[in-house]
Amino acid sequence: MAAIIARDGVTPAALDQGRRILKVARFDYAMMLIIVADMVLKPTPSDLPILLAMAAVFVVGLWAAFDGLRPSMTAAA
Repeated sequence: MAAIIARDGVTPAALDQGRRILKVARFDYAMMLIIVADMVLKPTPSDLPILLAMAAVFVVGLWAAFDGLRPSMTAAA
């Protein structure tokens, strides 16, 4: 990304690359939250509410990363 900006400046392609990186980062943060919660809470199969909450965080993380919390800026650029 730095090479693209150094070569071409801030272009729509550079902005698009940054958005793709942020999408992956959003999902990564959701997964880290699930892993930390799993390590701290140590749920068993009988801890259904905790497991359902972890599944919900996973789904919201997927949605936030790949469907988006806000409209795409590509049309505006």
